Amino acid sequence: MKSPVAGKAGSIRLMHLTPSLLVLAEKHGKRLDERSQLRRINDQPPLTTTGLDLVELFEEHIKGAMLHGGKKRATHINLQFPKDLVDGEDPEYMLGHARGFIEAVFGHEAIFADRVDRDERGRHNVDVFVAPKYIKQNKSGPKVAISTSRDLKELARAYYPTLFEDEKDEKKK
Repeated sequence: MKSPVAGKAGSIRLMHLTPSLLVLAEKHGKRLDERSQLRRINDQPPLTTTGLDLVELFEEHIKGAMLHGGKKRATHINLQFPKDLVDGEDPEYMLGHARGFIEAVFGHEAIFADRVDRDERGRHNVDVFVAPKYIKQNKSGPKVAISTSRDLKELARAYYPTLFEDEKDEKKK
């Protein structure tokens, strides 16, 4: 049975990327893996404002920034626009809107790559790759740092403050 919101609601999926997963994402975007070949229905190139060299784009993006010890270095965000509300044949609109939304959540310096695949059956998906930057204050002064979870935690706090009540209690002690 089809969902009553099918085609009328969009979705956002996030996947944190380790360096090896970033390499796989680059291969997929360049159509160098088996899975992407299976999904291909035509030869249209992707629309991108950044290019497809994800590893190189990421390295340039994080140059000079502090990285935390975790293995998650970037986040792949897939935005699926509602089919009944957005024209899938207007990739520029979808890409611009996706970038604007991501920048509103993660800041203007978060995005290092984007892509709208035009060779797949699904015409309503936008892939955005982020490594959000922020200013970290430490003993030696302010430094640019990268965090894949900081802005997501702030978003969660804004929408679900009761989830963080224990955190407030701990700080009071």
